[in-house]
Amino acid sequence: MKRQAAMVLAAGVLLIGLSGCGASEREELKTKVASLEAQVAKLTGELATKDATLNELRTATDAAEQKAKQAQLQIDSVTAERDKLKTELNALKKKKK
Repeated sequence: MKRQAAMVLAAGVLLIGLSGCGASEREELKTKVASLEAQVAKLTGELATKDATLNELRTATDAAEQKAKQAQLQIDSVTAERDKLKTELNALKKKKK
């Protein structure tokens, strides 16, 4: 009987020890999960900020490209006008001679 009681007592201590160890491991895992969730939240916020910045830069780039195209059209127009005026000037010079 003493032997059975000792075995039951030893089994009880073993179970209590294992369950305590499991709880400790669970708490450690919960802490890690909470830490990872915090990192995910932080990184998600940073990603949203960077996405917003990227969208702003794309908008600015598109506007700059549009201005460059308009400037090129204006340059082409002025160049064509200049060439036309040069041709007229040369024709007038030839008539004068």
